[in-house]
Amino acid sequence: MLIGGTGPKTLALAGEIADGVILDSQFTVATLRDAVGHVASGRPDRGETSFSTVLFLECSADQVAAAAGPYLDLGVDTLVFQPVGPSTVVPELITAVGDVAQRLLSR
Repeated sequence: MLIGGTGPKTLALAGEIADGVILDSQFTVATLRDAVGHVASGRPDRGETSFSTVLFLECSADQVAAAAGPYLDLGVDTLVFQPVGPSTVVPELITAVGDVAQRLLSR
């Protein structure tokens, strides 16, 4: 079960009772640090149980590679890319995401 949230209490609750948290695109790298801290505050008794952090990331195709790294470094394990602009930019975004995924898989 995943819980979506933005406030400190909901994020701590997600850490306490859920298998993961869903964060929307409002989070910057700086505010994500705080959010992850709130989630961690709800997990002290859960040990090393598996936990997933999902983040919706609003960006354009030319921002994908640079945008993904800092979030992945902070522990986000699933990124959901939201396109910026009209629906005609979706194919470019898909290609850019595929390129980044290919590089990550070849590590």
